[in-house]
Amino acid sequence: PKKHPSCYIKVWKHVDRVHAISNYLVKEAQKVGLHKSTSSHIITPAVNVNKLQELAPVTKINKSKLRLITIARMSWIKGLDFLIETASQLKEKGVDFEWLIIGDGGNQEKERYLFHAYEKNLTGELKFIGKKSHQETLTFLQSADMYVQTSYNEGFCNAVLEAQALGKPCLAFNVGGLPENILHGNTGWLVENFDTVQFAEKIIEVSQLSEQEKNKITSRAIARVKEEFHIEKQQQAFVNFYQLPL
Repeated sequence: PKKHPSCYIKVWKHVDRVHAISNYLVKEAQKVGLHKSTSSHIITPAVNVNKLQELAPVTKINKSKLRLITIARMSWIKGLDFLIETASQLKEKGVDFEWLIIGDGGNQEKERYLFHAYEKNLTGELKFIGKKSHQETLTFLQSADMYVQTSYNEGFCNAVLEAQALGKPCLAFNVGGLPENILHGNTGWLVENFDTVQFAEKIIEVSQLSEQEKNKITSRAIARVKEEFHIEKQQQAFVNFYQLPL
C-alpha cells in the first residue's frame, strides 16, 4: 500500500472485521482505506513464558564485556545502518562491548552491512552470526546483557517480547507498534527515532544502572508479558474473534 495506495480499495468493502497485532497497524490500515466503522480487534503476538523460563541459564565467558544482541534479517527496514552507527558511537566512547546480530539476508545485503562495519572499524565488535534456530536464538538471547532493536519500523516485534520475557533490558526506537510492546521507563526504554548518538548514550546509561534498578524494569517487563502476552490469552482471543456474529 505504500507503493500502490489504492491496492486495497476493492478488498475493504468486503471486510466484516479485521484483527491486527497492534493499534498502530489498524491506524495504518485506516490510512489506506479501511473504514473507521469496521470492527477491529487487537490480537498481539504471544510467548510461552513458562517454557522460556524453563531454559537452562547461560553464563557469559567474558563478564566484563557488554554483550548486546539484535535479532533482525538483513533488510533496510531493520535499521542495521543505525545499529552500526550506534556501535561506532559506543566505540568512540570507549565502551568494551560485543554486539551479536542474529539473522540472514542475500549476498548484496550482507556485503553492504559488512562493509559498513568495516568502514567504521567495527569488525571486532560486531558479529553477524547468521540465521539460527529458535532454540539457538534463545540460548544466545539468554547470554545478553541487553536486547536492542534499531528498526525503522515494527508492527509489534516478537523478538522484543521474548527478550522481555527472559528478563533482558530492552531498548528500541519509538516507532510503529513498539510503544505498545515496551512501556518507556517502565518495562524498557524507547529512544528518539533514529538518533544514534542518543541511542548509544542510553545503552551506556542502562549498562551503568545497579542490578537493583535493572531488576525493577525487567521484573515489570516479565510480569506484563505473563499478564498480557501469554499463549492462552492469544488463543482465546482468536476463538472469540471468529465466533463473533456477522
